[in-house]
Amino acid sequence: MKKMKNKFLTNYYYAVILIFASFYFQSCTNDDGDDNLTDSNGYTKTVIPSNIKDLYQAIGPETSETIIVYSHGGPSEKLETEDIEETQFNNYYRVYVKQAQHINPTINANEITFDQAIEEGTISSEIFYKVLQHFKTEGKTVIAMSHSLGSFIIPNVLATKPNIADKVVLMAGRLDIPDIVWKGFRDGNLYSFSNGITPIKNDMPSLTGSELSFTRLQAGLGKNRYTQLLDKKDLKNVIYIYGEKDEAVGALTNQEIEFLKNKGATSILIEEGDHGSMFQPNNLDNILTEIHK
Repeated sequence: MKKMKNKFLTNYYYAVILIFASFYFQSCTNDDGDDNLTDSNGYTKTVIPSNIKDLYQAIGPETSETIIVYSHGGPSEKLETEDIEETQFNNYYRVYVKQAQHINPTINANEITFDQAIEEGTISSEIFYKVLQHFKTEGKTVIAMSHSLGSFIIPNVLATKPNIADKVVLMAGRLDIPDIVWKGFRDGNLYSFSNGITPIKNDMPSLTGSELSFTRLQAGLGKNRYTQLLDKKDLKNVIYIYGEKDEAVGALTNQEIEFLKNKGATSILIEEGDHGSMFQPNNLDNILTEIHK
């Protein structure tokens, strides 16, 4: 396991849900019939657009031979395209991949069930794989990269699809987040991690409505035990970066670190690091060094 020294601590707390307001809603239709019937509360299952360009927003030089296919944290109502901008990654073509809730506003507008949230997580994973596959078939060097919620989506892709990326960079996620945390998020109760180790229930009322939908999206992916789901997968191209004092998802446990080691993956500890410390310039430099090995 490699270590990084963190120079600046940030409060980059993606995993704890924000309170969202929905301003504009549109209906979503599906030619396939019953699979996408509108639920009684107004929710409609996400339909993945057939046009690949509707699945992402790209920034940077299109002629670059290296593509960063990126999944950000959240969940957020709108696609975020700032995480690795104005950084050492600007020489590459940066592809920010949409998640289900970016395509389907009925998720944000309603209280979806946990089963629906699990299905939407599967759809977000499918979207990411489609974009990854698109650029890989163009003969590019493709780096799959993620932060926070995105670092639960990409392991789900690795568990269910072929590992086609040249490198996989996972930042501030977990392989096996404690059950008490994902179950709490499922029920609208938020948790944070004391000193990056101990999950503590936040002292606030349980979330409902669209806010609960978003925590259920987190829980639907967080429930997965990736040390089991990835046990038969080749992870030698995986680089896993985590903060020692990550307040949002906690630091990797010894069991998770040992799993990565046994699978040939590289784990990088940011000493004293929090949920967003990997975005500090010195840490991005170290990540790039690992990518280029």
